[in-house]
Amino acid sequence: MKPAPACAGTGIDDAIALIAGAGAPSARPSFAARAQVRCQRAILGASVRYSRGRLLELSRGQRQARAAGVFASVRRACDGVPPIVEQGTPLPTLGPPCAASASPAAGALDGTRVARCVRAGLERTLAAMTRPVVPNFVLVLTDDQNLASAASMPRLQSWQRNAVRFRNAFVSTPVCAPSRASLLTGLYAQRHGVISNFLAATTFDSSSTLATWLHDAGYATGIVGKYMNFAQVLPSVPPGWDQWQVLIGEDGGGNGYTDYRVSENGALVQHGGPPHEYSTDLLVSRAEDFVLTHRQEPFFLLFAPFGPHLPAIPAPRHAGSLSDVAPWRPPNWHESIVSAKPTWVKFMKAIWEPAGTIEGDAFRIAQLETLLSVDDALGRLDDLLETTGLADNTVVVFTSDHGYHWGEHWWDSKFSAYDESLRVPMAIRYPVLAPEPADRDEIVLTLDLAPTIATLAGASVPAGLDGRDIGHLLARPGPTRDDILIRNWGAIIIPSWSGVRGERYKYVSLEVTGGVTEELYDVQSDPFELVNLALLPEYGAILDQMRLRLAELIGP
Repeated sequence: MKPAPACAGTGIDDAIALIAGAGAPSARPSFAARAQVRCQRAILGASVRYSRGRLLELSRGQRQARAAGVFASVRRACDGVPPIVEQGTPLPTLGPPCAASASPAAGALDGTRVARCVRAGLERTLAAMTRPVVPNFVLVLTDDQNLASAASMPRLQSWQRNAVRFRNAFVSTPVCAPSRASLLTGLYAQRHGVISNFLAATTFDSSSTLATWLHDAGYATGIVGKYMNFAQVLPSVPPGWDQWQVLIGEDGGGNGYTDYRVSENGALVQHGGPPHEYSTDLLVSRAEDFVLTHRQEPFFLLFAPFGPHLPAIPAPRHAGSLSDVAPWRPPNWHESIVSAKPTWVKFMKAIWEPAGTIEGDAFRIAQLETLLSVDDALGRLDDLLETTGLADNTVVVFTSDHGYHWGEHWWDSKFSAYDESLRVPMAIRYPVLAPEPADRDEIVLTLDLAPTIATLAGASVPAGLDGRDIGHLLARPGPTRDDILIRNWGAIIIPSWSGVRGERYKYVSLEVTGGVTEELYDVQSDPFELVNLALLPEYGAILDQMRLRLAELIGP
């Protein structure tokens, strides 16, 4: 008989601790504790059945995990059961990392949460006994989605309740192509060189990206959806991508939803006529095909639907479904006092007409309805990972390339230095590392995703990136950074600007010759950025500090 692997004893101990926790009471439990005992027995029985089959699969080199159905008994037996302490022992009891799922402080148990956590914990423990844990990755990247819009996506809200949510996630440059290039490289735009959307795909140096790093590490890599502007004029598929299904929308003569082309591994094919070719639906079908094709090997999928980018055309099934949503009117919507704001804000206020409000409200509804198909797509991918048994060991990330204004500061677009342009939804679900949901308040950037994903994959990460590995935040709070560089090289109305966004203060320097040239906001006490402190003498010392910090971040 072959000796057990060196890690087997530890792995078995870890598994026992996970499903037995503090152990059973020393004597027969009371009548009041029988429901808790039934739950504990269901956990033990399902874990034994799961472990037996999973170890056999792993020994054969099979990557997909056991189906979730083996834990159905846990969901039934544990759901609604209030944890109690019996003879000094909590019942039911679970060890780390799932103890919170069954703690007496948690109230009545959520059977689904208990089952999901135990399954993920076992997956990590058992996989570590046979081979290194090599996760898959699915990165869902929306287009022009602000933080507020996430509340109107029911499947995303449900999915986030089992994920780690980053409540202070930002982009550095609130423009599509520069932000996407930063996400793929982990570099600020000033360093990767893509500073506008014009000819972005051809300007971008794609020789060292997240795709190439993972491809070199043995991953199957695929992009389905938007890459960056002017992808249709690329001479060939950029390096690192095994599957290239890239949407050609607004800069290719179509609308991105019902009239568009797809670069299918370099060949441009027209789509969008019949309802089933609504772009988000067609793209998610191809994303599902990619997962199914590569489920027996490590894979990285970038799924990048066009929604809710203008013209924000909802799928026919969703058109009109949110017409009764209340108008968006936060305190900084059409703010009345703009004397301390830059000239461009004053200009927008001066030219605004009532028709603009009507159009803005209608466009917001169209964006929210367009996001419902993205929500469906996220649900389809999540369900596919579950049914194929890949959910526990797949890192799923949801975020956007930048935010968007809905009338805040008299603006209805992106490009600005205000948080409406910079903040984005971001959540990461990776059950084997973070089986329990959590919220994180640390400042993170979407350009942190490249080094984070590469590190989790065991790929080589180039030195000198601006992005930080934030993988440790999946398990617990921890240090990241104190501030970030924010920068844009101008738009039609908004001038070029650069700045620093910290936990308390945001500083912006505008490249203008007259009017307000600097902005300073206390974003803790003034989250809507209504009071420009740069004009107040008592904030002179803070201004000097922020100016120096901006110079450091921009560099020579």
